Amino acid sequence: GKYEAKYSQIDEGELPKDSELAELGLENVKQTSKLNNQFNLDTYEINDGGIRYSYLANAVTSGERLYIYAKKMTEDEYKAMLPKAKSQNISVDGINGVFNDRTLYYTTDENSVPQNVKDNEAKGNVVVRYGNSTAELLPMTQIMWYENGICYTLESISRTYTTDDMTSLLKDFINSTIYHIAKRQPFDCPKSHIHHLSHHNRLRTSNNIIHLPYPQHLILSF
Repeated sequence: GKYEAKYSQIDEGELPKDSELAELGLENVKQTSKLNNQFNLDTYEINDGGIRYSYLANAVTSGERLYIYAKKMTEDEYKAMLPKAKSQNISVDGINGVFNDRTLYYTTDENSVPQNVKDNEAKGNVVVRYGNSTAELLPMTQIMWYENGICYTLESISRTYTTDDMTSLLKDFINSTIYHIAKRQPFDCPKSHIHHLSHHNRLRTSNNIIHLPYPQHLILSF
């Protein structure tokens, strides 16, 4: 199989600015620059009213990708986009989601899609995406869930991840998430009140939004 480092070989990338999230209605989005020790945030991309976070283990890959998508929508819109085939319900730490295991057909444009791929797309077995230089069939696993007006998708491409692998990643995401708590007034917190915080986990306040990383060794005294 393909080798991926157990500890990410790339530096943690920067998360989106608060102003970028506000424009998308994602002030309360859950996000993280590190997904367990293996995956660090590489880049993020804003497109189609949502945001895609891209995580990498290795500096050089063989097509393996790990994404987290977030987009504001209604619950009815979320339910309408759930896969109709090859899916099962899962529950992780109070989050109810849908796992699916399908094939990604990544190709150049619509004219290059064979009829058998179109037929399987209609059945819900294949997802077709455009923009690749060649046509590829790749394994793809996802977990989708809905929380506080936001649809999230955890997606792995070009790996043979099982349901357990994906639910484990979702648990890691939940445990490393930075919560953006809006509509709170920033407060002064003396350095003596914060202990054992790494460079990446300092408490920050800006624009009336408090970023609280958890679980970390955060000790506050008021």
